[in-house]
Amino acid sequence: MNGEVDTIPSSYDNSLSIGCESIKLDKISWQDVSDSVLEGIAHRLGNQLTVLVGVAEIMSRQEDLPPVMQALLNEIPMLESSVDLLRKVTVVDDEMSAIQAYETDRLVRDAVDIVSLRRDFDSEFTLELLDVPPVIGVCGRIIRDIAALLTHAGKQSHTVSVSYVQNGKQLSLFANDFAIELSCLA
Repeated sequence: MNGEVDTIPSSYDNSLSIGCESIKLDKISWQDVSDSVLEGIAHRLGNQLTVLVGVAEIMSRQEDLPPVMQALLNEIPMLESSVDLLRKVTVVDDEMSAIQAYETDRLVRDAVDIVSLRRDFDSEFTLELLDVPPVIGVCGRIIRDIAALLTHAGKQSHTVSVSYVQNGKQLSLFANDFAIELSCLA
């Protein structure tokens, strides 16, 4: 190697041959599988969490629980919340049949929780969503759109104010000066 950096041949095109077919490896390919990967992770964590909750229930019946065990038991609600958030942002193909109405303020709070998990993000959110109508769509996609809106606004300002304007069956959800359009119940 004598200190030189190997270069990728110019014919390299980010493709992978599988049998006789060649597929293009790019961001779209990851997007095609990322939801099913997230769904699998959420499912596995959910199964493991169910076991932990069962063990916690048995342990909580003991009167003199060691402090370290009590500390572990106290972490279970946070773990349940994290698995729930992971499930909410997962969108699977068959979920298109799950287009329905959702409480807008609940989806916004979930998106705030998700965005707040970022280590590089420390914005504060003010929610002005009194009497906001329910939105219609696929839960995971709506939460992702709201999380993207909040992230964008949070990169511009430490304080993010979330509000809305309804115009018939359209709801404009604002985060400071940025907005997304959602379908809502009129």
